Amino acid sequence: MRFSNPEWFFAIFILILILLLWRYRSKRDQTKLEKFFSKENRINLGLENENLLYSHLYRGFLILFMFFLVLSLARPQLGSKKASKIISERSVVFLVDLSRSMLTRDITPSRLDLTKFEIKKTLKLITDTKVGLIAFAGNVDLISPLTEDLSAIEDFIDSLSADSMTIQGTEIRTALDEAKGFFRRASEAEEDDEAFKKESKVIVLFTDGEDHQSDTLDFVKSMADENYVLITVGVGSLEGGYVPKSDNSTAVIKDGSGQPVISKPNFDFLKDISKSAKGSFFYLDPVSDLAPKLKKSLESLDSVKQSQKDFVVNNEVYQVFLILSLLSLMLSLVFSRLRE
Repeated sequence: MRFSNPEWFFAIFILILILLLWRYRSKRDQTKLEKFFSKENRINLGLENENLLYSHLYRGFLILFMFFLVLSLARPQLGSKKASKIISERSVVFLVDLSRSMLTRDITPSRLDLTKFEIKKTLKLITDTKVGLIAFAGNVDLISPLTEDLSAIEDFIDSLSADSMTIQGTEIRTALDEAKGFFRRASEAEEDDEAFKKESKVIVLFTDGEDHQSDTLDFVKSMADENYVLITVGVGSLEGGYVPKSDNSTAVIKDGSGQPVISKPNFDFLKDISKSAKGSFFYLDPVSDLAPKLKKSLESLDSVKQSQKDFVVNNEVYQVFLILSLLSLMLSLVFSRLRE
């Protein structure tokens, strides 16, 4: 027999201590009564219980009640059985823009910091989801393959930094192509090519939309034919802001004439590519509360994969001890009345 919550057995020591104190107090009270009253007087005054059998039964069943209750709380398990159930899973790849323009502080605390915060909020809301993570600028960095360990993804998100990208720029098409590779490799691992073709593959793109590749829109249209869904999240304000030189720098990037470079997000472009890929566009700012909206959008998409998972279930028998404890309690109450 196994126990799911064996820590409850420590309660037995507390139970023993209570019983010892109870016994000590009973003995002490009985000694005082015998000292001042004869047995006949104790009986006449109702201080002497002549129903010793009922008294012992009352105490015994009360002890059994507490003992069986502790056993039931410890969750005893006896034997096991095989079981299976249908699991619904969806797969999502997050693309995060790490170009210098994402350091712009036109929204608080910065475009990149707010992006990281909202992705982590979204991860806490979604369930039954495998998530992959890609960072990109002028080059692409594969941060994490598709995984169910969303806490690990959160740790990776915390480490994202524009300073980590060796080549600057905003190569959205290249990042989307890498995201497609994530899904292809997952399909090859599961050897289920037909399901891969039919299922919707969801990509969520966080960027300010300053794309540096002219063929991105045509590439996104071809993705839609392969059942890829693109959700774009535009980060930044319409007014834009100055671009810092690094993550923690107060110095800003300047153009050839010495004037500070102003980064303005291109939301129209993001709306166009999300529409072309059967997706949707969201605007991210400090008051937009994006995470619940993104969760709802993901759940509404036909991107769920059904699979059967087999597992072993331990047979719970705590109910037996719970019933025994209740019966013991009832009997102790009965004998408590009879002993009077």
